[in-house]
Amino acid sequence: MLGGDAMKRLLIVFLVLMLFGCESDLDEYTSDVWDEIVDKEFSNYDVWAGQGVYFLETEDGLRCVYINYGSGVLVVGLVYHKVTILEDGSLVLSQIEIETPDGEVILESPVSDAIIIYKDGILVMNEIEFSQTDFSHYEQFIEGFKKE
Repeated sequence: MLGGDAMKRLLIVFLVLMLFGCESDLDEYTSDVWDEIVDKEFSNYDVWAGQGVYFLETEDGLRCVYINYGSGVLVVGLVYHKVTILEDGSLVLSQIEIETPDGEVILESPVSDAIIIYKDGILVMNEIEFSQTDFSHYEQFIEGFKKE
């Protein structure tokens, strides 16, 4: 049987090997999914003036902005979500806050989480497909807001 010091050394060696020898496949996969969607907007024009989702990283973590496009105005409202990436690569959106076009932030109790599936450049949320767009309503809205 191993003595106390030998057991401690063995445990330290084991922990070091675990820390440096194991890399999570989940981290690698989720970063692949995130790399595909970050700083991009995906849109759907099946309803009214359209809707979109924009993905970004903040100091508070991964975020998704749900955007209601306007008719006569660029954006009607923004809903900010915390993003969690599941092992299968799907995204869970948890509502954080709602912002009106004039910049007023409305805090509400969160609605139920939304699930987004990303595959081959298409996002599917609540059976609605969103395609990547070259024009970003979100970036234009934020730029216009900074100028005011």
